[in-house]
Amino acid sequence: MFDSDIMSAGDKFEFTFTDAGNYDYYCILHPWMIGTVNVE
Repeated sequence: MFDSDIMSAGDKFEFTFTDAGNYDYYCILHPWMIGTVNVE
């Protein structure tokens, strides 16, 4: 759904969700780093 590509320290990434829901994400370089974005 969204992909920030590989980012360096200090980089920023923005994405606008258009639909409510829960969106899981993870870091491709550190797959144990996971989270969820909750959009209401």
